[in-house]
This record gives sequence, structure tokens and C-alpha cells, in this order.
Amino acid sequence: MSLGDFFPDDLKNQFAKRNIDLGSAILIKIPDFTVNYDKYIIVVAKDNAEEDIAYVVINSEANPNVAYNSYLKSLHLKIDKANNPFLEKDSFVDCSKVREFSIDTVVEFLKKNPERAVGNVSSSDLKSIHITITTATTIEPYIKKKYGF
Repeated sequence: MSLGDFFPDDLKNQFAKRNIDLGSAILIKIPDFTVNYDKYIIVVAKDNAEEDIAYVVINSEANPNVAYNSYLKSLHLKIDKANNPFLEKDSFVDCSKVREFSIDTVVEFLKKNPERAVGNVSSSDLKSIHITITTATTIEPYIKKKYGF
């Protein structure tokens, strides 16, 4: 049992919604992902109806199976621990693909696991991530349109 278990549901709900904002970093299990452990994600956008969020994944290194040429490597942005204290070490953000979660799924997850809202990426890193996503040819145009990239 944690301290959060003693808070009323409306406060837990407000906390969860506050922590789903642009640049928020969350440690979460990603469905249909190639690894079976939780990953850090960064919320990069919400759709206009605020039903879904777009996110990118943080990896400890640029995966050579994904970043197998110079263009794909350029879509893996290095972020450092000094500016992002929730990280254990300098890492890479995979901007070659934008993934989606429903906001309700993330709210429910954070209500049960508030400690998994680990902080925010630095504003300069978030800006670089947005620019990279906007120019990435690997992301489907309908996803870019849906999230305003």
C-alpha cells in the first residue's frame, strides 16, 4: 500500500491529468513492443479532441536494427542526464516513429502508479524532438496531421 492509496479518486484523477502534458516523461509498459519491460516515453502531442496522446520512446542507445543508415540515425536524438534528471544515463529519443495511447489508458495507469510520472524533458530537448518529428519522412502524414506536426 502506498500513500497515494489514501487520496480520493478525484485528486488521483487530477494528478494523472496534470502529468499528461507536452514533454511529460512516463515510465510505462508499451503494448506490442519488442521488449517486455517498462520504457520511458515522452508525450509530444495530444489530438484535437484530447482523446489520444502521441509519444516517442527513450532508449539507452540508438538501436542499430532501427537506425541502420545515416538518415535513421539522425532521427535518434541524444538527450543527456544533466538536463533530464529522471534518466539514469544519457539516452536517445527515437523520433522515427510516433506511437499513440488513449488518454484514458494513461490516466488510469497514473492513478494506480503516480510514481511513474517521472518529470519532463527539458524545453530545448522537446523543441528538438518536435522539429525532428515534423521533418521525419518515416512518420505517416495522417499521424502528423492528427497531432499538428
